[in-house]
Amino acid sequence: MKGKVVLLVDGENISYRRAGEICALGRRLGKVALVRVYHRQKDPATRPWTLTALQYGFQDICLYGEARKNKVDEKLMRDARKYAGQTEIGTICVASSDSDFAELSTPLRESGKRLCFFGEAKAPERLRRAGRKFVQLGS
Repeated sequence: MKGKVVLLVDGENISYRRAGEICALGRRLGKVALVRVYHRQKDPATRPWTLTALQYGFQDICLYGEARKNKVDEKLMRDARKYAGQTEIGTICVASSDSDFAELSTPLRESGKRLCFFGEAKAPERLRRAGRKFVQLGS
């Protein structure tokens, strides 16, 4: 597939310990143009992502303000749709095991982009089938 690769990581759902693996998988798909990790500032479980983002050169998208269900997911999905509109991007990869991201398949396919998911063993079948490719982390 032509075009660059964008990696979008759900930091609430995927451990910071998977950062190196996510980078390696992204490079197998093509030239990685951008890696972003999304998490909430006040969530102690995701704080390690801030340091990990610096170590790996990820953009740290740390959301502030009130805690709200799916706040991080919604921001990641908005950004995925935004990158789908960029002609130099050919593949968008989402690292998450959250089935909410399966809804990205239709708009990204319509824009001609390849959608891939990197997730853990717990990822539901709906997510595994939503993209062109699903890679199980840690396998």
